[in-house]
Amino acid sequence: MKRTSAAAAIAAAALLACTVAARADDSFRGATVPASLPPGESQRTIDEFRARAVQPEVAGLFYLFHCMTDTASRKSAQAVRDCGAAIAYDPDNADAYKFRGEAYLFLGRYELALQDFDRSLVLDPRDAEAFAGRGETFRMLREFPKAIAAFGKAIALAPADPHYWNARCWIRAEAKVELASARADCTAALRLDPAFALALDSRGFVYLRMGRYARAIRDYDRAIGLRPDYPTALFGRGIAKLRLGRIAAGRADIAKARAIDPDVDAFFVRMGITDGERVKPPRNKDRMRDDPKAGPGDRFARR
Repeated sequence: MKRTSAAAAIAAAALLACTVAARADDSFRGATVPASLPPGESQRTIDEFRARAVQPEVAGLFYLFHCMTDTASRKSAQAVRDCGAAIAYDPDNADAYKFRGEAYLFLGRYELALQDFDRSLVLDPRDAEAFAGRGETFRMLREFPKAIAAFGKAIALAPADPHYWNARCWIRAEAKVELASARADCTAALRLDPAFALALDSRGFVYLRMGRYARAIRDYDRAIGLRPDYPTALFGRGIAKLRLGRIAAGRADIAKARAIDPDVDAFFVRMGITDGERVKPPRNKDRMRDDPKAGPGDRFARR
C-alpha cells in the first residue's frame, strides 16, 4: 500500500488545479510548444514544456506530482530525476527529498537514501514516513538497532498505523533480538487491524523463532485464511508442522508454497530457519537467487 503524506496530497491537488487553470489561460495556450515530439514521447512532454513556460511554481508542482507517482509505481530511476527537478525548483520541499529517498532505497543506493531521508527530517521532523524510510534503509544495511530506533520514532509520531508496528516486529524477528518485544509489536499491529495478514505472518515467524510451533501454526492459519496464496505463511506453517511431527501436512504446505514462489526456500535459509538441506527444494541450491522478499518494502508500510 502506498501511503501519501497530507502535504504531498495537497501538492498533487494543487498541481491538478494549476494545470486546469493554466490550460484555460491565454498565457498557457500561447506558450510555444514543439511542433513535433520524438518517437515514443507522450503528452507529458507537452505538459512539462507548458508548465515550465507558465511559472516556476507550476513546474515545481508538476515534477513533485511525477516524483510521487513514479515512486508509487516503482519507476525508481525516473523518480530520482523528477524528485531532483522538484528539489531544484523548491530546495525546502521535504516531500521531494522523502520520495527521492524512497526511490534511492529501491535502487539499492542506501547512503543516498539516508541523506535524503535525513534532509527531509530536517525540513519536517514530524514526518513518520521519513523515519520509516530511514528505518527500512538501516534494515537493508543490516544495522538493526538503528532500524528499530527509527521505526520507534515513526510509531511515536503515528501510533495508529499498524504498518510501523509490524515493521519493527519484523526487524526484531529478522535480527533474532527482543523476541518478546517483537511479539508485542505484532500484537499491537493486530489490535489496530485484526485482519492484517502481514502482521499475522510476522508474528507466526516470531513464534517459529521462539520454538512455539503450535502458536506459529495458529497465526499462519489466520494469515492463509486471509491470503490463501501467501508463500511465506504456507512455508512457515509447513516448517512448524514438520517440527511437531506432522510430516505429511508439513510437506504439503511446503510444496504448495514452492508452487507459488519457487524461491521461497531462500528466504527461510537466509533467516536461518532451514539449512537448505533438510527441507531442500527440487532444484540446484547453488542457483538460488537472492530472496525477492528480502528487499525494501517487504514489511515496510506497503507490502
